[in-house]
Amino acid sequence: MDFVDEFYADKDLSLLKKLTLVIPTYNRNYYLSRCLWYHAHFPFGEIIVADSSPEEKKVVNRETVQKVREMFGANVRYLEYEPETEKYGGDIFRKWGDAVQHVETEYCHFCADKDFVIPTTLIRDIIYMEEHNEYKVSSGFNASLNSIDLDENIGYVSKSYESRISLNDSNLFNRLRSNYNCMQPIIYSTYNTSVLKEISTSISKYKLDIRYGEIAFTILAHICGKFQYFPENLEYMGDNSIMNKTRAKKESSNSRYPSLQEYSKHKECDAFYNNFKSSVIEMITNVLELDPITVGILIEKELNNQIVKNIEQTNFTKLMCKFGQNKIIFGLWYRIPYSIKKFCSTITFKIFGHELILSENRGNKVSIRSSSPDAIIINFIVKTNHLYIADSPLQIELMNKI
Repeated sequence: MDFVDEFYADKDLSLLKKLTLVIPTYNRNYYLSRCLWYHAHFPFGEIIVADSSPEEKKVVNRETVQKVREMFGANVRYLEYEPETEKYGGDIFRKWGDAVQHVETEYCHFCADKDFVIPTTLIRDIIYMEEHNEYKVSSGFNASLNSIDLDENIGYVSKSYESRISLNDSNLFNRLRSNYNCMQPIIYSTYNTSVLKEISTSISKYKLDIRYGEIAFTILAHICGKFQYFPENLEYMGDNSIMNKTRAKKESSNSRYPSLQEYSKHKECDAFYNNFKSSVIEMITNVLELDPITVGILIEKELNNQIVKNIEQTNFTKLMCKFGQNKIIFGLWYRIPYSIKKFCSTITFKIFGHELILSENRGNKVSIRSSSPDAIIINFIVKTNHLYIADSPLQIELMNKI
């Protein structure tokens, strides 16, 4: 029994059989092997790997998948796609959408290859949606591991999207307006599979790029049903502790493509917005059985507000990051207690509509030696992060000895 099994030994995880974990990956052998080893400990109905890496990386990933199957008896399906080459990243979401069409369980959850989900929170999501059929998406809070101090045996973890709320209004237009106010991406949440398939089909049909595609994932979900948020439960942890910024620009889907505010320089992007708008109009038309012209008139202003808010949010975050790069300002901010930082973030959100988040802020301290889901993940990262530089996969067959 390794440390992951030992931690979850007394937990009933049987409901995970109703959920499929979809792991999109691109060009990262180490991250994928780590992701698969951790998640193969849990009884998911299936794990689907959607791999668009170059062939030399795919060769390694196929071997990793086979070793995970043999070691854990895990139900892992490996899907291959052409490497991502489109200028605006539309092939990324078509890959995601195609992978979702293979899901056979009632629930589904996307997981990036450098992320780790918390199985007990996913079970809480499932239970809630089974008890409340009108809710189609559920999630706890997201967190990011920013750095690790081995001398102190501490990981610095920050919580994402402090403004996230449940969207439980029965009127879908009210849900869209509430989302516009709090701007909460929900791609990495637990979905009703039929709804996620419908969303993915729409995004593929209208050939959305990565930026409008990401926004559409959230908006189309809120059209289809209510969203439940559990602010006290960690849903997943992303690992930003060791990623090299130069490599991130080549590997990260977020870093490789133009930002939404840069789209004004690109003529093609008017078509992306129109396609995005068409996908929203069609979804509302289907749900409410209204004619498309009426729907278009009702939502034109709301969609413009959503896009403007996204751009403002990104610009605000960049501005805060520039302040964070100033050593004096960062030093002062770092020494402020978390409760005061959170209060300041709440005030800026109420006044400006944006959270006060500095990406350089190290976050809350988590002891690697403590007994908690996030500490288990940090401990695992510490044991394996020496493989990052060479992008070497974990030696799956030897992992139970570390």
